[in-house]
Amino acid sequence: MVRDYLAAWQSLGRALHENNPSLLDADFTSIAREKLSDTIEDQQKLGLKTLYQDRKHDISLVFYSPEGLSIELLDTVEYDVQLLDHDKLQATQQVRTQYLAVLTPTEVRWKVRIFQSVPK
Repeated sequence: MVRDYLAAWQSLGRALHENNPSLLDADFTSIAREKLSDTIEDQQKLGLKTLYQDRKHDISLVFYSPEGLSIELLDTVEYDVQLLDHDKLQATQQVRTQYLAVLTPTEVRWKVRIFQSVPK
C-alpha cells in the first residue's frame, strides 16, 4: 500500500511535468484524478509545467476500514517544486506540507481516491 502511494507521487510528478493527465490513470481514481487532471489542463492552457522532486515522506496510517475498502494516510512531505513557463524556469521553491490521502483497492493495487493538502 505504501509502495503504491509513493508510486502515485511519481506518476503525479511525471503528469505535471509532461502536462499529460493520462499518466495519472494507474495511480489515481475518482475525485483525486479529476482534480489533478483539471490542474494539468489549466497549466497546459497557460503554457506552464511543474517539476516536483519529492525528498522525504513521513507517512502515518490514520484509518483502515474493517472491510478493507479504504485506507487513510497522513503524509508530511518535503519536496522541491520548479515552475516553468514555456520551458523557462520561473521559480524554485522548497515545500514542507501535509497531505491527506485516502486509498482504495483495485484488482492488483491501491489507488489514491482523495488527495489534498491539509493545514498544519
